[in-house]
Amino acid sequence: MRCRRMKYDIGQIKPQEETKQTVSKRLLFNISVRDIEVGHASFYRISADAVLLTDIRIASILRGRGYGRRLLAQALTSFEEKGIKDFYLEVHEANAAALKLYHRLGFKIVGKKHSKSHGCSLVMCLLAP
Repeated sequence: MRCRRMKYDIGQIKPQEETKQTVSKRLLFNISVRDIEVGHASFYRISADAVLLTDIRIASILRGRGYGRRLLAQALTSFEEKGIKDFYLEVHEANAAALKLYHRLGFKIVGKKHSKSHGCSLVMCLLAP
């Protein structure tokens, strides 16, 4: 079976509508290509002007094509428009692709967390100027 390179055009990046099952502090953004969801980012509001990125996933066949960057950039812009200025996340220190993405978006390493089960995670933040 041969794989052919496909060109994908980004569709919509939008906040997911809150339902009765979602907690008001949980904020979700989805990314779709041709009306098919190919990724999402989940945030948790930790204060009136700060959120924590708790999860980001992009379909494996689309990784490395800029969808994660576009998704996060749009989410951060949307939050900034609502007065949220500070963004935090944790990432495993061995996750080179994620670290590269977060550095490109302006995140800085502010600490480390050690866990017997997960190893070393880096705490990163993007603060308002």
